[in-house]
Order: sequence, then structure tokens, then C-alpha cells
Amino acid sequence: MTSVAHPPDPAEAWRRIARLIDAADADGVAEAVLALDDAGRRAVAAALPGHLKAARARRDPWEGLGDARWASARRAPGRSAAPRPG
Repeated sequence: MTSVAHPPDPAEAWRRIARLIDAADADGVAEAVLALDDAGRRAVAAALPGHLKAARARRDPWEGLGDARWASARRAPGRSAAPRPG
């Protein structure tokens, strides 16, 4: 069970975000990242660059050219994982 009292494990949070990115689920990525606590957001921010590099390497260079769905899924965690003011 995950809640404010029981935040997700940062490593598990990252695995979930990575699966959503790979599935090109931008809405799911955004929702999952917004639900993270600070530790989870830090874990995502730390792992994201390496994951995106590996994901790009797995793709055919022409695959998804102009695919806004995949691009949105890659950008969502970066926008959502940024430190929140206040």
C-alpha cells in the first residue's frame, strides 16, 4: 500500500516510471511522478538520463520519428521530477 504515510520505495518508483516511459504512456508517467515523494523524485531524476540514452540506443534511428507520444513520455518525468518551490 502506498500513501503519504507509506511512500513508495525510490527504486521501485523508478522501475515503475521506466516501464511507463518504455510503454510511451505520457499520462501514466506524469501521474506516477506527481505522486512521488522527494526521495522518489530524486531517484527518477538521477536514473532518467541513463535510461533515456539506453532507450534511444534500442530504437531504430528512424523509428518514431515525429512520434509525439513517445517524446511526451520521455519529457514528462523531467518536468514532473523538478524540485517543487516552497
